[in-house]
Amino acid sequence: MKKIATATAATLVLGGSMAAGVLTSTTAQADSRPAKGVHQTGYVQRGSTVTVYRDGKVAAKITAESVAQVGGRGRLKVKVQAKKAVSFTAGQFLWEDTTGADYETSNPRKTYRAKANSTRTFAISYDQAGDGEVIWLPADTEDYRAGAWKVDGGRVRADAKVADPGYVQRRDTVTVYRRGKAVATVTPLVTEVNEKNEGVLTLTVKAVRAFRLDPDSIIWESADGGDNQPVAGTKAVTVKAGTKKEINLKYTNVDSQHFFWAPGEQTLAGIWDFS
Repeated sequence: MKKIATATAATLVLGGSMAAGVLTSTTAQADSRPAKGVHQTGYVQRGSTVTVYRDGKVAAKITAESVAQVGGRGRLKVKVQAKKAVSFTAGQFLWEDTTGADYETSNPRKTYRAKANSTRTFAISYDQAGDGEVIWLPADTEDYRAGAWKVDGGRVRADAKVADPGYVQRRDTVTVYRRGKAVATVTPLVTEVNEKNEGVLTLTVKAVRAFRLDPDSIIWESADGGDNQPVAGTKAVTVKAGTKKEINLKYTNVDSQHFFWAPGEQTLAGIWDFS
């Protein structure tokens, strides 16, 4: 029997039906030991503050405190409360006008750093500025909106409905957040692999609010790094609010001990590593 060790860090994507009763030779059950050297970073916006998690623990809190618009130029003040050392560039904070056009920062490559157990406030300058939105796109996500704030008449306030859902992996369970509140948890329970390299992954989904799991977001990675989706025809599953459901995902050509959950192209929600 093999056990799953939870891991976290990188990026990625499931499929259909398989004859019943063929999986008999090997069973792997979920374990809570994280894999070494692999990390998951999660972002959850609550009000004006985005909490950054690393391997399920708070690493930092990022708050858009104020904006200033003078003579057509802009300045954004960002407060960083760091438990672990963090850094980001000015270019990660996009200031968009009401039409969606971006205002460029004066120096997109300028790097801001906060040491562990410190609090700092940084000012990011923009050559042009106006009412619209400030969006934070962390470097490790490219197009994932970790935080969003509305700018209106020189004021800045949270606009969490624009931010993407947050995913935080704690041991073997991933908690999903929307607008700062937990809406569901996803936990791998059992995997089975037979001598024909056919595999089944069983997940448990607990929904606080109605939650839809897209099978094409779960990948069982091959030993050569290829992405194994579930067999063709696997349908998305909706779990009703206040209920729990076990979901079986079936795969072929399974020859490794790793799988990933990536709800978006640049979003890594969880990684599990068999051991």
